[in-house]
Amino acid sequence: MVVEGARGSDTEGWDTVEGADPGFDPGPHWRAVQAQDVLTLIYTSGTTGPPKGAQVTHRNLMATVAVADDVIKFPDGSKVISWLPAAHNAHHYLPIVFAMTITAARTRARSSATCRRSNRPGSSPCRGSSRSSRPA
Repeated sequence: MVVEGARGSDTEGWDTVEGADPGFDPGPHWRAVQAQDVLTLIYTSGTTGPPKGAQVTHRNLMATVAVADDVIKFPDGSKVISWLPAAHNAHHYLPIVFAMTITAARTRARSSATCRRSNRPGSSPCRGSSRSSRPA
């Protein structure tokens, strides 16, 4: 499924799915969702073991949202800079729940290649470095 710019005979575009059944009623479907139902899968890179898909339930997400709201109190329309990995739940769901914009920032230490290049005599090592981040 491609939301925008679908090409090729084996690719479904959003325009094919949207409005495919004008009589479709989403109400019974969203009402049937339970807290323990899987909301999404987040695939790991395998840094600490074999790559795998981690199941995130609706309860998991709502707990994350509740903690964020208790700790940070995002007002609607917030603009946030995040140093979290782009695959983190926060990048996918907090903008929807809090009507916010998240801008991902990256640090020089993000990639090992960058770390090796910057770890020359007279420069700070990447690990534990306090180098400033720049926008992605």
